[in-house]
Amino acid sequence: DSEDAILPLIALKLSRLFDNIRKHRKPIATGGLKDASEVAFDEHAPQSSLCITRDEIQGPLDFNSLIAQEAERAWEGAGKTIFDEKDLDSFLQPLVTVGGPNFDDIQLQTMQPPPYSAEQKAAVSFKRHRLLVPNGKGLRLVHKAVIRDWKAASNWFNQKQDFLKKQELYRHKAWEWTNRGRSQDTGSITRENINDVAEILSGYFRSWGLVGESSKSLAPEDKLLFDYCLFVFRQSQTPLEPITYMGTETGKHVHQA
Repeated sequence: DSEDAILPLIALKLSRLFDNIRKHRKPIATGGLKDASEVAFDEHAPQSSLCITRDEIQGPLDFNSLIAQEAERAWEGAGKTIFDEKDLDSFLQPLVTVGGPNFDDIQLQTMQPPPYSAEQKAAVSFKRHRLLVPNGKGLRLVHKAVIRDWKAASNWFNQKQDFLKKQELYRHKAWEWTNRGRSQDTGSITRENINDVAEILSGYFRSWGLVGESSKSLAPEDKLLFDYCLFVFRQSQTPLEPITYMGTETGKHVHQA
């Protein structure tokens, strides 16, 4: 599973290490320039200012904190000098879901390029820091460790799990709906179902808000969910019904419609 694979983390660490070594490029006595990385790990090289000691590169070799440090730098690089949970939610929501028998395992998914400038800046910055990578026509987090090791994202995931479980349940319902030929039978749709999809649509407002009635521009993981949620939500007969998203009232059915 590439989401758990160690190679992306090793590549990120080697990149950071190379950047650190490159900073030590210095002139040498024979004239011209030589990259210090050529002698940095040569045990026969003279112990001079050209050599890089293990102490000097200890930071980049620390596997425990690299992802968290990179994520913090990426978030700041997007102009997020003041932490905002709503901004983080809007950025991470399209990138993360859950799986496993109990729907509690972090799963990554592809998002389409975000439509709003705040998320666009975050995406550019996370790509620059190699934490967001191209995947088909969309973008994907490089590894689950971004969610596990970055404290802000880990806290977000813990608070978000109930919503993510509900979302994944409705992905399964959407597949069943498709396997039935997208049946227009509404007899089994309950008011609770309508409230659930209203919450899901609210959660994706920043990601799906400019899609309109067409889901063609969405990533495959989201296209079916979007279509099914709209099908269920159109059965709402209570326009003033409040929508609750992550414990907060975010509007009423008439607004989502």
